Order: sequence, then structure tokens, then C-alpha cells
Amino acid sequence: MKDSQQLGVVSQKDLRALSAAGAVQGATIQTDGEGGLIVILEMGEQRRLLGHARKREPRRFMSFDAAASALQQNGITTFRAETNGWTPRYQTYRNSGA
Repeated sequence: MKDSQQLGVVSQKDLRALSAAGAVQGATIQTDGEGGLIVILEMGEQRRLLGHARKREPRRFMSFDAAASALQQNGITTFRAETNGWTPRYQTYRNSGA
């Protein structure tokens, strides 16, 4: 996540408006380097992180489904995924022998 720490943050409310206006040109779900996932939005030459609804800090997802759902709820149905280094929760659970 060290590269993403320099990016600004877009709230979900702002993302909804930007998406409706056609300003979001791409999105990527990627690992945050700490076991979670983040969403990076591409708007022209700028890249921003998807943030919390009320806080101006990056939103961290623990499941791919949750990250994809957040994008779909805001009108973004096509996105990239870079999950190198991320382990799904169910795989962690299955590998623990439980």
C-alpha cells in the first residue's frame, strides 16, 4: 500500500456522482500489503482511493466480494483485479485444518 498512500481519497458519495457523470475511467481492486484489499479509481490523469462514506480515509476490504460490490453499487461494473499476495478468508480457514 506504500504507493497508494500518496493518493487522495474519494468518498462513496462522491464516487456515485463521479461515476454518474462518466468521470471514472477505470478501477482496480488490489492488495493493500497488509492482508486486505483497496480500490483505486482512475479519473483522467488522477488516481484516487475509495474511502469510507463519512471519513476521508481509505476503505479497506477483507473480501473480494465486498470490494466488487462497492464498485457495482456505484455504477462501476468493469474493473481490474491485482490480488498477488492476498489470500481469501475461506482459503485461510480451509488451510488451518478446521
